[in-house]
Amino acid sequence: MSDKVSIGPAERARRQATAVAAVGAVVPTVLAAQGMTFLAIDVLGFPVLAAVALASFLELALVSSALLARAAALAGRPGGADAVAVWVVSGTSGLLAGVHELVVTRADGSTTWLVEPGSVLAAAVRFVAPLVAAWLWERVLQAARAEQAERTLVEVRRDRRLLGVARAALVVRRLEGSGLSATARGRRARRRLDRAHLRALRVAPPVATLGAVLAAVGEVDRLPDATRVAGLPGCPDPSHEPVVPRLELSVGGGRSLVAAASAPPASVTTQIDRYDTTVEAPAVTPADLAGDGGDGGDGGDGVDIGHIDADVVVDRDGDTAVDRHDDRADESFAVVGVGGSEDLSADVPSILDLAIEMVRADPSVSGAVLAEELTRRGRPMGVRSGQRWRARALDALVLADVR
Repeated sequence: MSDKVSIGPAERARRQATAVAAVGAVVPTVLAAQGMTFLAIDVLGFPVLAAVALASFLELALVSSALLARAAALAGRPGGADAVAVWVVSGTSGLLAGVHELVVTRADGSTTWLVEPGSVLAAAVRFVAPLVAAWLWERVLQAARAEQAERTLVEVRRDRRLLGVARAALVVRRLEGSGLSATARGRRARRRLDRAHLRALRVAPPVATLGAVLAAVGEVDRLPDATRVAGLPGCPDPSHEPVVPRLELSVGGGRSLVAAASAPPASVTTQIDRYDTTVEAPAVTPADLAGDGGDGGDGGDGVDIGHIDADVVVDRDGDTAVDRHDDRADESFAVVGVGGSEDLSADVPSILDLAIEMVRADPSVSGAVLAEELTRRGRPMGVRSGQRWRARALDALVLADVR
């Protein structure tokens, strides 16, 4: 059996785009080198060899900066200086090449500016071409950075939504502390908070346990009560007991599971960057859900919540009620370890075990290396999937340490 690793469509497209961008950059490089050579010979009076050396020096500096920037992006390093150098050298070479089209040498050896439509158009072509090549290479670098990024684009979007909720909640908290919550400004701030809350709920990440679902929804819903800034004038007494949100999760069949999040502490630091929730939802076991089912229950059959659609109702003392109905099939929540059929495939635990083993051996292992190793072990996947499994393994190790 061949040991060659199959290349996915995304990786194949990325390689093709990189090759096309590199080939396309040859044309503006040649144009810029030619223009700088003629400028050095006709205007500066350089010998041919010296003019060619000058043009070659600038173009080689451009190529080396581009390669260094790509190497830094593939290694996960910033590489900002090299990326900026690509733009600076491209603009410089294009400017020098374009100036040659605007300068004419007279018979007596003097030079003067020649501004006519033809020369201006030629100068614009020589100036813009290297900048277009630099933009194409910047797109290649952006793809490489996204491949090595710890967070996916979905995670970045989710974190931005959560940051918007935190900002809106901070404004509401300040207005409440100043006694302005009943004014028009306070009502507008509350509406902005509700809109940010809804946007954040739409990108809430699917998780594997019901407790994590309750904690995630409850944390976002109680942000207005938990967001506190020390030293604000009129801030309520930290010793008061805030309202504990009531979380209700529909599980189908006319049944619902209700859990109350624990009361937040007097001062809560919201971890927006990694979506670090601080609500500890009560653990739910099959024994808790089996037995009498209330209205219409069968007694001992239990409740099958192996697959819970994202139908979440958050009721916070009548202040905010959110019904989330998301028809997208890929955003439903799968529950592991609860009675009923499981939606996860049989090989998921083995992949997680392998990922935990690799992360425990080398915590700095990247998602690309993890995906390559798992593919070699018979679990083919792309780089993005490797990054997700690395994040899950890190979460599992953190939970194991806490327990």
